[in-house]
Amino acid sequence: MDPQLLPLLEQIARNSESWKSTPRPLFSDLAFWAILVASFTSLLIAGGIGKYIKPFLWIKPNLKTLKLELYSQSSLYWRLPIKNVGNQIAKDVQVEVTQVIDNGKRRSNFLAVPLRWTHLNCESRDILPSQTAYLDVIDFRNAYALIEEKGFAKIITRKSGGVDHFQSLKPGKTTLEITIFQESGGKIYSLY
Repeated sequence: MDPQLLPLLEQIARNSESWKSTPRPLFSDLAFWAILVASFTSLLIAGGIGKYIKPFLWIKPNLKTLKLELYSQSSLYWRLPIKNVGNQIAKDVQVEVTQVIDNGKRRSNFLAVPLRWTHLNCESRDILPSQTAYLDVIDFRNAYALIEEKGFAKIITRKSGGVDHFQSLKPGKTTLEITIFQESGGKIYSLY
């Protein structure tokens, strides 16, 4: 090896050691960028733009209909429990009977009627995450006559009062098509 080259190589080695010990710029650190992205994302979510980002983060309401339940009070009531299994409030939830099928035939000239929430005199409500809300669906006014197959049943609604075509259920097999609407735009169809 050339004797003049040795001091030059030693100088290069010393310079490279000093280069490693010099602080790097902050923006070249991966932790800095991760903290910056996390902070920016949380500001967006909290600052109002979050409603546009939340669907991509799987933060949304998720409504599930459960099995119809029969309650006996002054008359017999069929109630439909609806549970929010999501992780966001389901806002302005409304439920309508959108179609009635009597003995296999769709009822003609039927207009959708909104159902009433149990213990509330309204058609829309919010449902919190993990909360179950109940809808009054069918009211049997005379339970004893029902047993004798002469009962009178009606769809429970705040609207269409006194219009039998929209409320009355005829003896035989009747199917109700129930549609659930919510502010986030999701629809759920159920048949009962």
